[in-house]
Amino acid sequence: MPKYVEITAPEFEAGLPRGWRRGYEPGTLELIYDYPVSDEFLVRVLSSIYSGRTRPKNEDAIRVMVYHVWQRRSFVVLPRVYRQDGWQDSLGKRVEEAKSIIVTDRWPYCPSCGHRMRLIANVQNGTAFWGCSAWAKDVEGSCPITFPFGGSYFREESDPNSRV
Repeated sequence: MPKYVEITAPEFEAGLPRGWRRGYEPGTLELIYDYPVSDEFLVRVLSSIYSGRTRPKNEDAIRVMVYHVWQRRSFVVLPRVYRQDGWQDSLGKRVEEAKSIIVTDRWPYCPSCGHRMRLIANVQNGTAFWGCSAWAKDVEGSCPITFPFGGSYFREESDPNSRV
């Protein structure tokens, strides 16, 4: 059975690579750390650390997410990192997963017009979906293509002329 470990704020911060900064979310008491990846997105880590140390066993875990800066919402919340021996390695893997979602050569292209898709949040329910970057509200002829976030829409190659 994995052993639960308590993590202090200095221990947590020592486990983060360079480039991280403290984040802030109104109404959140735990320490938040942000790693900017692009102008639009960052990797956000909710540490589960309150008042200098983690909450008691089984009350919470470390959460990693892809966060949209302008819309102030998370788009992808990755599986939790449990506070047990080896948490640093698990956190590192989750952060790399989040970065790979943001990296521009992993963004899908529109199967209709070939433009890059944008990750958009549904303002009604917060779910994420892909929308063509060539779409413009109230502009006739703009590309209206959308599809759900996830699935097999990612392309490994970065050739903008190839279609999904």
